[in-house]
Parts: sequence; structure tokens; C-alpha cells
Amino acid sequence: MLTPAQRHWQRKTAEEMGAEKGRVSAQALTQYERMRHRLEMDKRQLKNVQSDLLKAGLKRKLLPHYQGWIEGVLATGTGQPDEVFVTCMIWHIDAGLIDEALNMVAYALRHRLAMPDQFKRTPATFIVDAICDPVLREFHIDSKNTTLGADTLRRLDMLTAEEDMPDIVRAKLYKCLGFTLRLGALDDKVDALEYLERAAHRHKKAGVKNDIRDLKKAVARQLEQQADAIASE
Repeated sequence: MLTPAQRHWQRKTAEEMGAEKGRVSAQALTQYERMRHRLEMDKRQLKNVQSDLLKAGLKRKLLPHYQGWIEGVLATGTGQPDEVFVTCMIWHIDAGLIDEALNMVAYALRHRLAMPDQFKRTPATFIVDAICDPVLREFHIDSKNTTLGADTLRRLDMLTAEEDMPDIVRAKLYKCLGFTLRLGALDDKVDALEYLERAAHRHKKAGVKNDIRDLKKAVARQLEQQADAIASE
């Protein structure tokens, strides 16, 4: 865990690195190289862990050491290429810290930051895949248990709405929204139906045909009950 002084130093260095190239001091460049060195050391530590679950836990422990840097990058807002920032964004997603990650996602997509070399997918495609796959896996285990709230998924949808990605990936996001919202009240179920239909439209093999059928019946039943209740007043 960083001390307040270390966090402040990281933030100020990141802010300077975000300035115009001609205004960056030699000291800031040296400190950035130190951050990259720390990142490489942490990557090596992660490489020695085989379990995805343990890796996620380790990333949660490592990420606070970069918090000042992340804050500085977001505060400057100039969109300079930054391997440390993008890697930390990925680690936040891997660690299940999705709300925190989405603040970084908004910045990365707005400034068209590149993914590290080993990633072949576009940033938006990777982000949607990495966030939605665990949600869908949990739904397959328990259809009534969601690991992310609808507001978080809606924000992800908003942030990536203008991004190009394979239809199968976009369908995953719509499917997650549909499965999450159908657990709510009637209005949520109506929205869920729309998202599931969007998923089916985007990808014919989205696997939501039966879900749409069942949800239509549930919505119709609730609307009928609601009408009966009003009529009996």
C-alpha cells in the first residue's frame, strides 16, 4: 500500500508525463521508467501463478501501488500513450473491480489508447468480452445470481455504443443486460426483453430464444395481474 506521500508523488509524475512532450522533465521520465520497471516485476510475479482465481486476488493486492499514477493520468486528461495505465485498467477488470475499471475505460476509449502488444483484440472488444464472460458464466450456474448491477452494465453499453466490435461480442453485453434486468420489477423485465431481442438480432446463436419466450409469458402474466388489480379497486 502506498503512503500518502508516495501516492502524491505518483500522481504529480503522471500529470507531468501527460503534458506536452517538450515540457516533460528528465526526472519525470526517469520516474516513469521506474513505474514501468515495477510493472514488469509485478508481471513476472503474476506469470508464476497458474490459478486465475489467485491471479485475480494478487492483482487486487498489487493495484493500490499504482493508484496515484492512475489518478494523475485521469486528472491530466491529455491521452498520452501509457502502458502502465492501460495495464492497470486490464488488471482492474481481471480483479473484478469493474466500477473502478470503467472510469479508466472511458478515458482509454476517448483517447484511443492502444492495448499492450500481446493483445490482438481491439480495446472495446477486449473490455466487453472480459467483463461479460464472467457474468454469463455465473448466470449459467445460477440464473438468479448476477455479479454486476444493471447500472454498471448500462454504463458499459453507453461507453462502447459507438465502438466497432464483432456482433457476437455485442450480443454478450445485451444478453448480460437482459439476464440482469429480468430479475427486477415489471419495468425492468420489459427492458430485459428488449435487450434479449437485441442480442438475438445481433447474433442468431446468442442462445436467448427460450429466455425471450419465457420472459414474454412472465411480462404478460404480470401485466394481466396489474390490470386485474386496477379493475378491482
